[in-house]
Amino acid sequence: MTERRCHRGERCRDSQRVGDRVLGAEIHTETGLCLTCTRIVTDGITELPADYVALTGALQRGSSGMVELVSSSPELPIPIRIDVAALRDEIVRVATVWAEPVADLLRIRWDTQAVASHTRPAVALDRACRILAGALPALLNLRGVEVQTWADNGWYWAHDPADGLDGALELLRLHEVTRAALGRNRLVHQLPAPCPNIDCGEMRLVRENGASQVDCEACGRVYPEEDYRRLTLILTAA
Repeated sequence: MTERRCHRGERCRDSQRVGDRVLGAEIHTETGLCLTCTRIVTDGITELPADYVALTGALQRGSSGMVELVSSSPELPIPIRIDVAALRDEIVRVATVWAEPVADLLRIRWDTQAVASHTRPAVALDRACRILAGALPALLNLRGVEVQTWADNGWYWAHDPADGLDGALELLRLHEVTRAALGRNRLVHQLPAPCPNIDCGEMRLVRENGASQVDCEACGRVYPEEDYRRLTLILTAA
């Protein structure tokens, strides 16, 4: 029987050593992501519009448009030069082409070619990421999708059908490459709520990307994410 493991393998946040191999966390489906990696992918997609803005800022500051990316990861074993403008455009392309099949499932009107022609890239990216992050299970369950891509002579359909799981991980990879290129390797989300601790109440709550807990940088209190959500709902109702 084939083991059901997180598709991210040794890059899975909850990976396990089994014998001489490092495998992704156990999951309940034939293929897919564990809960932690699902959260990481959702966070990464949600952050892509901010990545786009940061890359635009890097270009506007008079950069040559190239940055050196040094990483010890298996995907980037040696220093490489990253074209910032090309990276920014690739983020928009990948997000918008994968938004279309997900939008079709949700009965949302979306035409990638029309969006590319008549919508500002930042706006198109923001809408695409809202669709993808809001319906990530739909994206992950897509199989054998013919996605569109762009070449110098126009749009065309890719020859080999792709799975939504691969599309989601490509979006995460682009997010990670962007953060590494900009020197922002540690991703921490600032949460728009006060600390539930009645002796604190400061707006200093953070959650590290993919983590299952929320930390208050003011009082040091740590909340499991479910407790944080319950407490903030109570505070909101009050």
